[in-house]
Amino acid sequence: MNRRTFLKASAMAAAAAGAGPWRGAVAAPTERIALGTLTFRQHFRFTADPDVPVSMMLQLQDVPEYFADNFGVHAVEFWTMHFEGMSPAYLSDVRKRLEAARSTLVNVQIASDCHMAAEDEDLRQEGLKTARQWIDISAALGAKAARLNTGDGSVAQCTRSFREMNAYAKEKGLILLAENHGGLSADPDMLVQLCADVDGLEIVPDFGNFGDLDPLEGLRKLLPCARHLVSAKTAGFNANWEHTPFDFAACVRLCEELGFPGVYSGEYFGPMPIDADKVAQWMVDALRENLRRA
Repeated sequence: MNRRTFLKASAMAAAAAGAGPWRGAVAAPTERIALGTLTFRQHFRFTADPDVPVSMMLQLQDVPEYFADNFGVHAVEFWTMHFEGMSPAYLSDVRKRLEAARSTLVNVQIASDCHMAAEDEDLRQEGLKTARQWIDISAALGAKAARLNTGDGSVAQCTRSFREMNAYAKEKGLILLAENHGGLSADPDMLVQLCADVDGLEIVPDFGNFGDLDPLEGLRKLLPCARHLVSAKTAGFNANWEHTPFDFAACVRLCEELGFPGVYSGEYFGPMPIDADKVAQWMVDALRENLRRA
């Protein structure tokens, strides 16, 4: 990490210690917990296995009420694989259902390959066109943020792309997020440098995406670049419903100790099949408990 990156990261960490999450002032633990649709991927027709019965299916516009009624959660994260349309009428309906549930869309996880790091300029431009489309959709839904992945390729091209998309997201009133999500972003130091090189870009650290690196070590690197959102991922449970891949509670407490001011979005990506409702409740309970203890 060079001196410029270190100074910027240190300044962000200091600011985070005194700043609040997406609602402004430091909120109660229940207001800092979100759930994402990724956990429920077996309940959406585009991501469910073929043998999952239709009776188990959800639609995106059902999600805000479902999360509010079943888990007491009013902060929602959508995965773009779960959109069934892009028309103004469809997006208007989804937004109305968010508002009816008194819920906030904290982030849209853009799953499309937007070729942010592509050396081929035509391919990069094609990807940026897709990224703009999803940023427009995120803005139409009243989202607070949109996440783009780095992909693999050239660091210089990736930085160039994120600068362009960050400027576009700002125009739309969105926070642009990058995540430790494979490719170039598998290296936390690369993400820290990207954050330093793209003014206003934030990182959404994912507990479960650090590969062979200790998640606590990875979080220490990325948290100075995180203010809005952390992906509080779970990745597997034993027969006693104990989370075994890493210490989830320790990850949450470390985020709090380091002054993270934002929202924790619970998501599960691990062995299937699994009871998505039970996983979601486990994450909500674990977050509530550890935010109180921090």
